[in-house]
Amino acid sequence: MPVELEWNAPPECPRVEEVQERIQKLAGSLDPVSKPKVTATVTRRVDGLFQLRLVIVADELDDERRIEGRSCNDLAGAAAVTLVLLLQSIEERPSGAASDRRGAANEAAGRPRAAGEPDRSQAAAAASQAAADDQLAADERLQRASRQWHVVLQLPVATLGLGPLRTPSWGLAAAAGLSFEGWRLLAGATAWRKQSVSATNGFREYGGDIQRVTAELLVCRALFRARFEISPCGWLSMHHLWAQGAGAHVTARTAHATWLGVGAGAQASFSAAPWLAIFARAGAELETARPELSLQNAGTLQELRPVAATFALGTEWIF
Repeated sequence: MPVELEWNAPPECPRVEEVQERIQKLAGSLDPVSKPKVTATVTRRVDGLFQLRLVIVADELDDERRIEGRSCNDLAGAAAVTLVLLLQSIEERPSGAASDRRGAANEAAGRPRAAGEPDRSQAAAAASQAAADDQLAADERLQRASRQWHVVLQLPVATLGLGPLRTPSWGLAAAAGLSFEGWRLLAGATAWRKQSVSATNGFREYGGDIQRVTAELLVCRALFRARFEISPCGWLSMHHLWAQGAGAHVTARTAHATWLGVGAGAQASFSAAPWLAIFARAGAELETARPELSLQNAGTLQELRPVAATFALGTEWIF
């Protein structure tokens, strides 16, 4: 190996053998006279980002560098590129034994290259280009990972509602928005499963079919930024309900009702990967209206409750 590497990182990070393999692949034919001694330490900060600390000792060089990123894998790639660029600078340094080796290389340049003998200048140029390309890609990944804002998409989300209808409601939801320094601003919608209500008037049974959709604006703030987060949330929702009468001697007509709700709760999330989290959310909501479901000449079927509780479980995609 062209460097002596000591790699200290959390279990989910690449192993030292993988990092050494990256370095060897990028280094190509680079072979410094003295191998740099490098101690690399990766730690996870309280805000969920990773930090890489490189301590490099080589000849007259005694340097320390720090790199931050959301992905430990990106930091491993950045470490490999940084060390290969260091190896190139050592290889090109015209002093001591390195100068002697370059002089010998210059003399060899004056004679024809034997068949099958590798062209070290071309190999070095190829390695330099590969290292530059990898550095650019790593910089782009690190810039994306360390930026303060992200686009988030919550999909799919399973939802259970207790209220405002008298019986529990099941729904499927989706939401999209932005996250910024622990804040999340989301806009979403829930389509609830159709429900039926019924009543009897003497010997006659009548009822109705109810359908409902909900749109909401949600704001959450993480109490701490780590792999596991707890976030208080508040939201404003708009419910739209339509019902149609059903039963013998009942004319099927559709009636509509729309009202607002104000809610508060909490969300717990676990980061399975830098781009994926699993979350659960629960809260209570106060309804600003209580629509009444009734049939003309038959009476009231149901009056909606003034409060509701909601529970949601889903995945969050981070871009």
